[in-house]
Amino acid sequence: MNIVMHANNPDLTAQLGRLPGGGGDTAQGFYIIGADGTYYGWDNSHYLPNVIKFIDKGLSDFHKRPPAHIEIADSQLSERFSASPDATTSVVRVFNRISPLPDGCDELNKSVGRDHLWIYADEVQQLLAASNSSAQFPLPKTLVGRLVRFHLIDNVRGEPDQWQPSDIKQADFSANLITTTAHAKRFHFAAKYGQEAADHQRGQTGQLEGTFDVLTDTGKVANFRAYGKAVAWGRSTWTPGEPKGKFALVTAMVSADDPTSQVVPPQFYWGNGDGYRNAGL
Repeated sequence: MNIVMHANNPDLTAQLGRLPGGGGDTAQGFYIIGADGTYYGWDNSHYLPNVIKFIDKGLSDFHKRPPAHIEIADSQLSERFSASPDATTSVVRVFNRISPLPDGCDELNKSVGRDHLWIYADEVQQLLAASNSSAQFPLPKTLVGRLVRFHLIDNVRGEPDQWQPSDIKQADFSANLITTTAHAKRFHFAAKYGQEAADHQRGQTGQLEGTFDVLTDTGKVANFRAYGKAVAWGRSTWTPGEPKGKFALVTAMVSADDPTSQVVPPQFYWGNGDGYRNAGL
């Protein structure tokens, strides 16, 4: 934040004061900064030509005013700047987008919302225990809460406001065991859900369905595949430009174990790990 406050950029200064109530520290955007802290530019545009122009100018300024040579200690290089899931936690990548796209809506609605869902080991154990019966059973409450509050959400144009427990109007998630092999148990699940803010200006209703495996040797979730459709309306504080009226929001979920999925935590995990982990309704 020291670099941010001394950037001497009027647009960034204006953004820093646009939090509700004024006087915030919303420093979101792209930065070009030398290893010694030299500031070369900031931009918060979503328009690709502007981003490319910003990068080109920052690179030019970097060559004109190279940063001072500094030594960076090995301890600093090895320091982690992101939260990683525990080895027993399963990661699912979540995509949200508006489809079909309403005519004449803001260009930002063409974007894709991306996030990571974490499924914890104790929730997997609950699934396995419930699967001893051939009947349908509810998904673990904490997993359901995490899905309906943090992931089944319009994050297409920016960072959404999380759904509060009182916003959840429906959260019916059930699963059943469909196959068992020596290496895994495969489950099917289906859901109906609905959320609406207290002022009724933002909400959605939708359905989600998919399958996943629980691997016998690791106890982790694999081959997670799910797809859902919702009808949404309204906007969050930082997701302006929403389509008028109600619009179609689709969700896709798929297992992830690539390097990126191991260093980028869920959006709502930051600053509230316990709240994300124990998302109650």
